[in-house]
Amino acid sequence: MVIISKIALLISYIFILLLTIILLLLIIPFSYSVYLNFYNSNVNGTISIKWLKGFIGVKFILEENKLYHLTLLGQTIATNNIKDRTENIEKKPKKIKKSQKRKNKQRRKIHIEDIEFIELFKVLKEFISKLFEKLKPKKFKLHGIYGFENPTLTGTMSGIISILSSFRIFDISIYPSFIEEVIDAKLEIEGQIRIIDLIILFIATIIKRPIRKLIFRKKEKAII
Repeated sequence: MVIISKIALLISYIFILLLTIILLLLIIPFSYSVYLNFYNSNVNGTISIKWLKGFIGVKFILEENKLYHLTLLGQTIATNNIKDRTENIEKKPKKIKKSQKRKNKQRRKIHIEDIEFIELFKVLKEFISKLFEKLKPKKFKLHGIYGFENPTLTGTMSGIISILSSFRIFDISIYPSFIEEVIDAKLEIEGQIRIIDLIILFIATIIKRPIRKLIFRKKEKAII
């Protein structure tokens, strides 16, 4: 009986420890940062996510090799080459039977006429807006020059950027070029996000009527 009670006590301690870790992961915010350099079709830089000031973190290094690093206590404990993995996947494509392809296409079809499209659009718009509020960065810096082959597209992008520049959190100093096709810019983003906030937002969106109807219709078509 003494051994059993000790085992039960140990299990309870482990359960409490795991529950505490989960609660900390949900409540304590993650910090994220993006530092990217754009030059025409080339992109390089880093994207990192850290927790507890770098106690645990993941860093993606965007270069020719496209590496990622998993860190613990500031030390790299795992690394991998994303490019090699993607090349292997491309070399060995999965064979899918024609009949299976047809079934997949049928399952992906969404009949817009069967749902309240306007209500669905409003819900998604509200979700994107609230998601942006949760992810709102403390720092957003974009400097450089851009120009497209089509001057109309360059002008349209200039209008969008001017709207974004009106927000105080954005430090945007990127200028259009109507005489050449070029992209030479630097992007810096820093901010924090709590997992619990994202979970609450997703649940609040999913339980709304237009989203529920869309999910149930997909399930019904999949069963058929």
